[in-house]
Amino acid sequence: APGERHVVEDTIALIQELGAIESVLLTSFQIRFLQRARPLAPSLAMGILVFTPDPDPVGLVQRLQVQAYLPPASTTPPGEVARLRATGIDVYPWTVNEPAAMSEYISAGATGLLTDLPHLLTSLLNELRAT
Repeated sequence: APGERHVVEDTIALIQELGAIESVLLTSFQIRFLQRARPLAPSLAMGILVFTPDPDPVGLVQRLQVQAYLPPASTTPPGEVARLRATGIDVYPWTVNEPAAMSEYISAGATGLLTDLPHLLTSLLNELRAT
């Protein structure tokens, strides 16, 4: 695809230029992009996005030398997130837009949530912190 040749290198260069290595989680659906990024930024946190849950998410994360697994919430219930978190990997379900679902994933220990409604998630997190 056009622009694909330098996308990894340009993205890593920008992250480094901004001094954001410690603040960024680089994610992609493209395994080859993550593989190209690793030697360029060994300490950068990375995660694999998947369209369908992997049969062995822990093995996938270990094989790719990434920290995070980002599965679709529609096929990854909170109980599965809790199970995966117990293995030590970071889990970020996507896309979680319903407040009730947000609460369930937070309770299950999700590392984070991908949402189209960050204001709703922020509000919910503030409520939880206040209790």
